[in-house]
Amino acid sequence: ASKVGSIVWSDDGEHLLYSAGTNLFLYSFHTAETSLILSETDKVEPIAYFPNSHQLIALKSNRDLRNLWRINTETHQQKQLSFGSVGAAIEYKGDVLFQYESENGLWVLRKKNNALEQLVPSLNGNAKLLRADDQGVYFIEGGLCRESDIYYFNYATAVKSTPLVREN
Repeated sequence: ASKVGSIVWSDDGEHLLYSAGTNLFLYSFHTAETSLILSETDKVEPIAYFPNSHQLIALKSNRDLRNLWRINTETHQQKQLSFGSVGAAIEYKGDVLFQYESENGLWVLRKKNNALEQLVPSLNGNAKLLRADDQGVYFIEGGLCRESDIYYFNYATAVKSTPLVREN
């Protein structure tokens, strides 16, 4: 048995999707059943799951490159959505916000039309995205054991503020 890697709730709150090793599993709270979605694949990190359309947005790692993919959990059809190497990625209201590794800027994959667009050009390229809201995104900077305060970047004003100061 492999350790659980990434976990994501479905947008309806009725399912958990999680990775373990090179496998991807779906747990249903209604049936209390776990099913194998993908097996023996590249490393997969689920980002968002939409059970009504059987659509999973995930980061798949192939060597040193991580890209966003859409995977149909019913047909297992897969399509690569980003090109480059994606660093951090989070879901907000169906859209997936992400950054390319070591590049400034914040990108969004729109759920409604699958369009890729740059939201802001100036967000630090090594940010770890935590959470988004309608006005901006929360993030930290720095590596393991050297994480920064929690910052907030407002899309409209391009202002970075510090809502939570870390003690040490």
